Amino acid sequence: MAGDPVLVRASLFNLLREGRVSAPELHTQFLSLRTKFVVVEAISCVAAMRGYSQSM
Repeated sequence: MAGDPVLVRASLFNLLREGRVSAPELHTQFLSLRTKFVVVEAISCVAAMRGYSQSM
């Protein structure tokens, strides 16, 4: 199930739609196995977790 391309594409599309990942290559190229994705909210997630752990 983890290798199902339909599930992978659907998951990536949702992450792109939510703004959680970015793929600038998709502006000029089709989605492929070589498409690079960048996590957008990695820094904000770490900051949020630090804030959450300090409030406990």
